[in-house]
Amino acid sequence: MPQLRTRICFESESIDPVAWASLTARPPASLCCSRDWAAAAFEAAHPEAEPMLVAVERGERLVGLLSLAVHEREDGERVIGFAGAPHNDMTDLLVLPDSSRDVAAVALTALQRLHEEGYSLQLDALDPDGALAAAGPPVQALEWRVDESAPVVDLNGSWSAAASHRRRKQWERKLRRLTEAHAVEFRAIDGPRMEEELALFGRLREARRLATDREPDLPPVPFYEAVVRRFCRSGNCAFFEMLVDGVPVARDLYLLDLPVAMMWLRSLDPAWQQSPCGHLLLRETAEMLTAADYETLDLGRGAEVYKFFFAARERRLVSARTSARASIAMARG
Repeated sequence: MPQLRTRICFESESIDPVAWASLTARPPASLCCSRDWAAAAFEAAHPEAEPMLVAVERGERLVGLLSLAVHEREDGERVIGFAGAPHNDMTDLLVLPDSSRDVAAVALTALQRLHEEGYSLQLDALDPDGALAAAGPPVQALEWRVDESAPVVDLNGSWSAAASHRRRKQWERKLRRLTEAHAVEFRAIDGPRMEEELALFGRLREARRLATDREPDLPPVPFYEAVVRRFCRSGNCAFFEMLVDGVPVARDLYLLDLPVAMMWLRSLDPAWQQSPCGHLLLRETAEMLTAADYETLDLGRGAEVYKFFFAARERRLVSARTSARASIAMARG
């Protein structure tokens, strides 16, 4: 069997799109490391960055890929991160099935060499159960650390009864009062129609930001719009929304990769903040996802309290960054 080897590419066109699409990671990292995600990232998230693809090949066959971006800082430091970072909620190495450990080890060796060539490495939001995390700790150039919380809900579990009895009664009472005075509807929007709904989603997010005096929301609007335009036709994203009298008062953007649905971005109308619209929408969305055979609801980065009302399991992502000790040793060498 041919040996594994790595090839560093600086243009996405250097990788055959069919070969790229044949690789996978544990959902939803497979979406955040896809060709479409990378294209959206260099178009709208960090157009000043340079693409870098670490391809792992066995003979002529692509068996692994890291989709990266190189950022040059004002002091000349060249920093490598994942394409789209820091707006990716889950990242990893893409691999062919059943070959992740050997491929990951070779990819990490390539990262070691890049560090020796003077690059700094910042690989954040890594899947703690993914290929890189499983193969990672022995790499001398990198320090592996626990990253942000990213809770997940088992949709086959008892999530619907996880909230306290008092809280569930409160939700029911609020919903009943809403339905007595208004027409209330929950629905999903997918496919090309999502493009028509992007502007309203952005207005809801901005209205909430201004009402709560928050800093400008991330990711940048052009980036998530570019992601939706690329993913909506393949069925890899959808809006789930709550409407009152036909007008959306809460709308969430999901990344969809069976059996995992990730809630990536939220929008809420501040005029309805006295009603638990976000909680009610999440409850109904979980029901719709369960009916559509999704097994896991990934609530994305952040340990907001409401996520644990739905029996979310605490999960901490992983980061791998250039070791200060390794950098000092390299400089002295």
